[in-house]
Amino acid sequence: MSGAACVDAVVRITRITQSDRAHALAIPERTLTRRKREGALSPEEPAKLLHFARVVERAKTVFEEADSALKWLQGPNASLGGVTPPSLLDTLGRIEQGVFA
Repeated sequence: MSGAACVDAVVRITRITQSDRAHALAIPERTLTRRKREGALSPEEPAKLLHFARVVERAKTVFEEADSALKWLQGPNASLGGVTPPSLLDTLGRIEQGVFA
């Protein structure tokens, strides 16, 4: 599957905005658009896309229903300081890597 096909699949599955996807993947929005157009991702971006897909799948498991999970992922969350959950994925990824600052 090409990089563009992977990005398209994430778009269809998550139904979140391009801006939220770019932020969640820690890829500038213009770069994500260019990657999709060119059909190729950088060497580290498939791992970011996979991490994002896993978070979406975990939300579906927790909420036991795709629409509820996607609604939660798309909306600002008061418990998270008013941001959307995907906007914190880069932060969580850095914490997992042991980078706390």
